[in-house]
Amino acid sequence: MNDVTITLLFLAFTIILYVTEKIPLALTSMIVCVGLNLTGVLTIKEAFEGFVNGNVILFVAMFIVGGALFETGMASDIGGVITKFAKTEKQLIIAIMIIVGMLSGVLSNTGTAAVLIPVVVGVAAKSGFARSKLLMPLVFAAA
Repeated sequence: MNDVTITLLFLAFTIILYVTEKIPLALTSMIVCVGLNLTGVLTIKEAFEGFVNGNVILFVAMFIVGGALFETGMASDIGGVITKFAKTEKQLIIAIMIIVGMLSGVLSNTGTAAVLIPVVVGVAAKSGFARSKLLMPLVFAAA
């Protein structure tokens, strides 16, 4: 088999396992990297190069921080403070956009959005407004 066929087979395998989640996603990724190396499609360096990319590490770190905010209840507490000042949905959207805009002015846009997603979900839970109406302005303000 040529490299293209092998790669497409691994792609199909990956898509099926990502959708079904029969095994953990991280293990699926590792299987694909090792498999592409063992079949000679990629070298070891090429196969694992994406895992040391600074953006990937940033994403992982920011999601860990965001998850910690959510699990400790801090996101809900911050949501309570924000909803204390913003009573209507429009005021809430403006408050979220101002906070996100100021943070993404000095921090990474992606990192800011990743950290504040749990906070906005907490705000939505406290205020009773739909998450989707608050998350879209968050992403726009981060950009």
